[in-house]
Amino acid sequence: MKINSANISYNYKITTIPLILVLLLFSCEDKQDYASTNYISKASTKLHLSEEFITDKFVKNGNSIIETKALNVPDTDLIVNGFIGGLRRPFATHRASFVLADESLQRCDEIDDDHCNTPWDVCCEDRNKVMLGTLNVQFTDVNGSVLRGNIQNIHGLRPGVGIQIHGKVAKESLPNAMVINVSKFMIKN
Repeated sequence: MKINSANISYNYKITTIPLILVLLLFSCEDKQDYASTNYISKASTKLHLSEEFITDKFVKNGNSIIETKALNVPDTDLIVNGFIGGLRRPFATHRASFVLADESLQRCDEIDDDHCNTPWDVCCEDRNKVMLGTLNVQFTDVNGSVLRGNIQNIHGLRPGVGIQIHGKVAKESLPNAMVINVSKFMIKN
């Protein structure tokens, strides 16, 4: 069997060039500063989050994230304390959802001489400790569907802010990926 090198070169160009273009298209983000609490993807839509989700009643006996993960049973009522963080960008782009981090995780701004632009991402912590100390929080409609749109900077929700969540363990919650459906929240700081 004779191999035609011109044919191989042509096939290589046909498959490689579009692949490179697709990778460039999807990997290029604008170079906006992710540390800015105002950074939101241009493709995201702001959600008008109902004020029905807001409470001014702080419950003193709220659980930590680590305590809460032991109660990961669907439909269990919970009150959880934490802060929005654990990732560089803790908010979902197209869903009313964010990552809640345990208050025991050390933020970079709590470390002397650390000049991290995104202290809420707890990048100085052990990643296993971060995985154990974070969970997903989502806002749902009356049918249980996650609300569509970005909620960053809505009603004080921003990276690093302390928050108390009142809600239920979601049906889709897993042992290593806990999800809470919010019924109420209160900004703590």
